[in-house]
Amino acid sequence: MFKNSESGKSKGFTLVEIVVVLAIIGILATIVTPNLTSYIKESKKVRVIEQARKVVISVEAVNTKSPNLIEKSKKINEIKTKLGGLITDEDINLLDPSNKTVQDCYNVIDSENYTFTIGDSNEVVNINSIK
Repeated sequence: MFKNSESGKSKGFTLVEIVVVLAIIGILATIVTPNLTSYIKESKKVRVIEQARKVVISVEAVNTKSPNLIEKSKKINEIKTKLGGLITDEDINLLDPSNKTVQDCYNVIDSENYTFTIGDSNEVVNINSIK
């Protein structure tokens, strides 16, 4: 503590003041943390939906122009070359392209009838029918 030579009083914070400030910061942190984690989860879901939309739009564009239709049962990895560069590996990295099909992409963007969960590695794990 610093002594004020004129009044003889110490300058600085007392232990009680420091504890009160730390308690307030702790309370604010507990209030903000759940909101922050829900925003992070929501942003991950939005990214997955956007990637599924890119696949669906690319498939629809190719099916409109080509006589060889891309079937919805095909895995994303199998059709990537048929899409003529419309999607890249980065565009589909959250969809698990070796296991997910074009139909799965349609289901992901159909939020009225389907829901999906995201795993620890930020990839789509399950796509479940609501009805």
